[in-house]
Amino acid sequence: MMRSLLTITTAIALGAPIRTAPPSINEFRPSAHGFAFANSFKGSPLPGALGVFGGALGAAAGAPSSFGLCGGMSFVAADFYLAGRAIPATSTVPARGHPLYDYIYARQVDSLGPNIELAAKFSRWMDVPDQGQVSAGAFTLGALPPMLDQLGRGEPVVLGLVLTDSSRSREPWHNHQVLACEAAMEAESPRGITRCTFRIYDPNYPRADGASVRIDLRAFGLVRIGHDLSPVLGAQAIREVPGFRATRIRGVFDMPYEPRTPPDGL
Repeated sequence: MMRSLLTITTAIALGAPIRTAPPSINEFRPSAHGFAFANSFKGSPLPGALGVFGGALGAAAGAPSSFGLCGGMSFVAADFYLAGRAIPATSTVPARGHPLYDYIYARQVDSLGPNIELAAKFSRWMDVPDQGQVSAGAFTLGALPPMLDQLGRGEPVVLGLVLTDSSRSREPWHNHQVLACEAAMEAESPRGITRCTFRIYDPNYPRADGASVRIDLRAFGLVRIGHDLSPVLGAQAIREVPGFRATRIRGVFDMPYEPRTPPDGL
């Protein structure tokens, strides 16, 4: 304690900035730190003149006239929180060309990784079955430990939620991204099920403090390896938001997040 006080006193005397640790994401509350508007933007997600062309082409092809920027909203909410700044209080969805829209859009691009490689990851997970040795459930089980470690350190985790499979749709926008704030593991039940629950900020549900992603870890049958039978392990997941029907999730993975300082004036 004395050494810490001496370090702070010396820093003040020398005029050096005092660096403080960012706040723990475990204290994030959607009602206080999330956006007040829902994730529904009008028009085409393509930038500039491409948006006009894409809008006309999309209408002819039956594409939706609105789109989501759930990854961008999740990244931006974490950015403001870690910077110790209040998130913009507007309840109006920002239009294309507004500085807030531009920042959310830029962070949406960031959320998909270099060369939008994480969009390809969604596609790969959409191509595999729900359960089995090579499946969305097995992949989810393997993805959990680093996500739990990050949240245990108070660091944000943005979850990619695989909601559909390629037999039903090849359109990646039917999947989703949310910000995980905290995780809890439950003891194994008498039926051999271990449950992990992520408390989340879901951009589709403004101010919903009770939103969560629940993942049940269990064995799904046996597979023969040589002369032995081994359990096939996997996961089943659902999203729960108070007042709304639960949504089945095929798979969950981490979309790596790096903080950015939000622009001044937002």
